[in-house]
Amino acid sequence: MIVVFNCGRIESLTANLDKIEDIDYTFDTLVVYDCSEDSDVQLAALAAYCQQNKLTLGRDVLFRPRPDWGRAEGGRVDLAADLRGTAVRHRFLLQFQDHYLDTTSKSSLWPAGTLDLDGIDISGKVKGDCIKSGYAIKLNRYATYLEDGVADALYSSQDGIGLFPYWRDIFYCIDGVNFAASIATYLSIFDERTCNRLKATYDGSYEWALFAEHYTGYRMMELGLKLCDTYFDLAFKNTSDIINGLKRGVSLTDVMHVSERYYAQLFYNYMEKAKNDEVA
Repeated sequence: MIVVFNCGRIESLTANLDKIEDIDYTFDTLVVYDCSEDSDVQLAALAAYCQQNKLTLGRDVLFRPRPDWGRAEGGRVDLAADLRGTAVRHRFLLQFQDHYLDTTSKSSLWPAGTLDLDGIDISGKVKGDCIKSGYAIKLNRYATYLEDGVADALYSSQDGIGLFPYWRDIFYCIDGVNFAASIATYLSIFDERTCNRLKATYDGSYEWALFAEHYTGYRMMELGLKLCDTYFDLAFKNTSDIINGLKRGVSLTDVMHVSERYYAQLFYNYMEKAKNDEVA
């Protein structure tokens, strides 16, 4: 099951779906959760893609409009509710943002004049929540890794994985939270308490979206899940696993980066808000 959270950029998906190999619509279903202002236009473009590729809209490809709250992060909460409330024939799930596979359009490149939090000019750089440039997801390989227990969640991210502090703990966060897992694992990450916490703290801001991403990573570590960077073929639960698993020619900074202090403070603030809301 492939789920895409679309926010007005369906062409970023349809122009790059060939970066997912081994799709077999006898078994696989592509589901587009759409919160676009122009849903009719997005649906028409998706229908055209289906016609061009001899796919049946409504069977092979599903289009599901949803309220525009939280963009992809809100979509993940809605997806969890749907999965809990509906019998699903699929065992595994690959879910990602609309522009995840796109590494060349303006949706996936930082605009001119963009500086990161360290003041470094990143104009024209591919955003961290995109797939590794030149990489293709092999669904059969993903299914094998999940079936054989190589890892609980699989990802490929432009900037690797981020390391975040929280009190005395540390946790990892996949930029953009685009990953594959079993549906059972997905629902353990987005359990009802997590979904309620995300909905309760939602304030419509970009900062909330960052918190939702980070909280997903926090939940993965809280559950003790093993992650796998499929680009480097590196499975790990902690930084020691990463260091010990590095292959020749790959550095630690290729695989992971330490988050800036701004993000740690942002996460702390929202976590405190969530705890206070629960107490109240």
